[in-house]
Amino acid sequence: NDITKKVEANLGLNLVKTIDVKKAKAQKSVIMHDYTKSYIAFLRKYLDLKTIKSARFKILTDVMHGSGGRLMEEILKGTKLRLTLTREDVNPIFDGLKPEPIAEYVAGSLQRVKKEKFDIGLILDGDADRIGAIAPGGEFVNPQRILGLIILHLYRNRGRRGGIVKTICGTTMLDNIARKLKLKLHETPVGFKYISDLMVSERVIAGGEEAGGVGVQDYIPERDGSLAGLLLVEMMVYNKKNLKQLLAEMEKEFGRYYYLRSDAHLGDKPADLSKFKAVSAILGKKVVDRKDYDGLKLICEDESWVMWRPSGTEPLVRVYAEAKSLKRAQELIKF
Repeated sequence: NDITKKVEANLGLNLVKTIDVKKAKAQKSVIMHDYTKSYIAFLRKYLDLKTIKSARFKILTDVMHGSGGRLMEEILKGTKLRLTLTREDVNPIFDGLKPEPIAEYVAGSLQRVKKEKFDIGLILDGDADRIGAIAPGGEFVNPQRILGLIILHLYRNRGRRGGIVKTICGTTMLDNIARKLKLKLHETPVGFKYISDLMVSERVIAGGEEAGGVGVQDYIPERDGSLAGLLLVEMMVYNKKNLKQLLAEMEKEFGRYYYLRSDAHLGDKPADLSKFKAVSAILGKKVVDRKDYDGLKLICEDESWVMWRPSGTEPLVRVYAEAKSLKRAQELIKF
């Protein structure tokens, strides 16, 4: 957006003055403050610890060597929840893997959840602001489904009221949730900054993005992977069901959708989406709607859709697709 461009235009124009850290501390030019205790205290207050303290669900949390560390352990201190941490040690290079909460980087945790019969697996990215999850049996749960559960929990169990926010490439299931619960649905371009704006200007229960960032009401207008994950655990306690059972209930009520994403690398060629604009049908289904305010999204009569969005930072086009069957979603992603 305009602000980003203005900032980028000024990069490198002035030399940055530096000073030795020890000297800066001695001069009191730098003041160090640890916010860990206040953060833990706030999350313990935000969560309904009175309700969840006696639950005995078995939880695996994959910290991916990031800043999440042992925070979840401290937040849940005093409860009977059986929490196991993995990759909780801080590693500046994340053990050579990208610290993203996606299936290809958490194979070990997928296997552990299945083998050791955990009720839920939680995955935090490198700076613990994004969330992924694993259902019993080792099924990876994408952020679209996580957001749906958190909205339902905050609305039905915690009494939160307001609208919900998704991005243009968000799942259709959120539309169904908004329609049935009579909630205002806001749709934004891709990027959590747009969701944050709405969380400031509107009363919003929750909002989320495709990459796993979830923001919730009565919190700062920002993502927090630890809080999002713990809200899933809290929902399990309220409903007395594990993650797999919660997903089955939600999808029985609001529909099961298969959501895929891939990247098309362009090399030196510029992104050209014009060839898709005139498409009137995709693989036998009529195109009934188009959205082009952030890339191009074609929506078909059976609620399936495909979207192309040029990356703002890399020479590639991100391709998203969703359908009521995995087969059609796989066909759409290759269209």
